[in-house]
Amino acid sequence: MIYSSTLICGDLLHLAQDAELLLSEGCSTFHIDLMDAHLVPNLCFNFDLIRALRARYPCTIDAHLMMDNAETYLERLAEAGADLATIHLQSVPEPGRALRRIRQLGMKAGLALSPGESFELARPYVSELDLLLVMGVRPGFSGQSFQPDCLETIRAANACRQANRQSWLISVDGGIDLQNGPLCAEQGADMLVMGAFTFYQGGLSAERIQACRQVLDAS
Repeated sequence: MIYSSTLICGDLLHLAQDAELLLSEGCSTFHIDLMDAHLVPNLCFNFDLIRALRARYPCTIDAHLMMDNAETYLERLAEAGADLATIHLQSVPEPGRALRRIRQLGMKAGLALSPGESFELARPYVSELDLLLVMGVRPGFSGQSFQPDCLETIRAANACRQANRQSWLISVDGGIDLQNGPLCAEQGADMLVMGAFTFYQGGLSAERIQACRQVLDAS
């Protein structure tokens, strides 16, 4: 199981400490939310954080673009050092073209589905994917409760992937904890984006990371 830590839930005054603790515990993938207050009603992070992480740490940067006109930002995202760029269907006029452009820029290409969006919306683009991001909550705010309907989306995505002998990853973002994380893994998830559960309840610590990994790595 790949453990992707969403830094939006970290202590903004001590993000370096949080990043270094995660890296020391073997959690080297950082999920960076980029929001523009248009596609979702919130603002969060920018390319400067990605650039700083890339310059300082040996990490994988998993960038999630919750932004209108996302295709216009792809060159800047690649220049900043992102390894993976995930877009939403509504954020680009031609998702297939945008996914191909992401790959042309040297990044892996991801497509996100929000709650209520069927896997069938993503099916036409699976040949262009490196990752499908299934949202367990409405995008835009951390701390929401996991919506179990997304388990069916994960199951359908995994069935399609197996039927077509494809190797793109399935990631799940939003409300993940030690109860629903294993359920996502059972349906075929390869990556869990962990945020509120690890950062908010008592604060990030080595003990909390280890407790999470003991359960999730066994999923």
